[in-house]
Amino acid sequence: RQRLLDTSVKIDDDMGFATLTSITAYNSAHTNLSGDGDFTPAPILLQNVTRNVFSRSEELRLAASPASAVKWVVGAFFQNRDVLNALVIPFDDGTGKPNGSFALASHDDGTSKSYAGFGQATTEVLPKTDLTLGLRYDSDKRTSSDANFAGSGAEKTFSATQPKVSLEYHWTSDFQTYLSAAKGFRSGGFNAFFSVGTPTRDYGEQIDKNYEFGFKGRFLDRRLSVDGAFYHTDVDNQQLFFINANPPSQNVNTIDKAKINGGELEVAAEIAQGLQLSAGMGLADSKIVRFALSPDAEGKTVPLSPTYTAQIGASYSHPLPNGWTLASYANIHRRGPIYWDSLNTLSTQPRDALDLRISLQSEHFFITPFGRNLLNEQYPTSALVDGFGPGRIGRFMSEPRTYGVELGSKF
Repeated sequence: RQRLLDTSVKIDDDMGFATLTSITAYNSAHTNLSGDGDFTPAPILLQNVTRNVFSRSEELRLAASPASAVKWVVGAFFQNRDVLNALVIPFDDGTGKPNGSFALASHDDGTSKSYAGFGQATTEVLPKTDLTLGLRYDSDKRTSSDANFAGSGAEKTFSATQPKVSLEYHWTSDFQTYLSAAKGFRSGGFNAFFSVGTPTRDYGEQIDKNYEFGFKGRFLDRRLSVDGAFYHTDVDNQQLFFINANPPSQNVNTIDKAKINGGELEVAAEIAQGLQLSAGMGLADSKIVRFALSPDAEGKTVPLSPTYTAQIGASYSHPLPNGWTLASYANIHRRGPIYWDSLNTLSTQPRDALDLRISLQSEHFFITPFGRNLLNEQYPTSALVDGFGPGRIGRFMSEPRTYGVELGSKF
C-alpha cells in the first residue's frame, strides 16, 4: 500500500535585468508492505515494512534575462527531510498471523538537513564558441536513531564542492559539439543499526568526476535529430544498494574506486505529420578499481549496472474535433546483461520490455489506457547472492504484464 503527496508553489518575478524564481515544495510518501518473512512454504516468519518520508524544501534562483550577453544563474536550496524506516518480523502462528513474539523489531528515525549554493555562467569567448563555468556546494547533515536499540544514535555531515567547465562550438545553427568536465556528489548516510558489520553503520558520500565529449545535430528542417556522447567517469565510494536476508535489511555498501567508459547515441525522426520514430543505445564498461571489502573483485564489472541498454519507440498524435487529441506511444526497451555481485558469479541475460499508451487528451483532461511489459518478460529487479546460505539465491522479480487506465485533469 502506498500514498503519495506532491505539492509545490512556483513564483516568478520579472525584474527586467533578471528573473527571480521561488519554488516551495512539500512532499510525503507513505509505504507499507506485508508478506512472508522466511521466503519458504513453511509458516515460520511474517514481515511488515513501513517507510514514511516527509520533506520540505525551498529554492531561490536569480537568472539573467534572455537578452543578456552573458547567460547566468545563481541560487540557493534548502531541504528538511524526516524518514521513518520500520521493520517488524513476527513469528507466524501457523495461520498467517503473528503469534505475539518477534524475530526482529526495528524503528529507525532519520533526518536530513541539506543546503546548497550554486552559480553558472555562459558566454561567447570566441566566434561560435561558448564557455560555461559552474560551481555548486552541497552540505547534508544526517541523523539516524533506532528507538528499539540503545546506543544506535548516529550523526554525520556530508559535503562537497562541485566545479563544472564546458566548451561548446557551434558549427552551424543546427549542429554543435561540446567538451565538458564536471564533479558530482551523492550524499552518504546510515545503514540499519541491527545490520552493522558488513555493511558498516555509515557509508560515505559518492564523488563522480565525469569527462564527456558529444554532439547535437538537427537536420532536414529539424525533422531529424541525432545526439551522441562519449564519456569517462572516475567514481569514489560508489554506492550500491542491496538487500540482506540475514539479518533482513536494506543496505548500502561502497566500492572504493571504480571507472566507467561509455557512449550514447539517440536518433529521432518525424517521418510523417504527427508520426515520430526514435531509437537509442547506451554502452557502459564499468570496472572495479579498488574494493577493500572484496579485493578479489578488483578488475570485475561493477554490479547492478547493465552493460548496454537500447530502445526503439514510435509516437503518433492526431487532432480530433472540439480541441481533443489522440496520442499513442509504443516503446520496446532492452536491458543488457547485468551482474548481481562484485565477483560476477551471478548474472541475468538480456531482457526486453514492451510498453504501450493510448491517450485521449484535451486542454484540461486526459484519459490514458496503458499496458506495461506486454511481452510478459520475467526478470530479477534485484538478487541476493548466497542470501540464504551458500548457493541459495534469492530473487525479486519484475512485475508481470500489467494493464491500467490513467485519468487526470489540469487547470
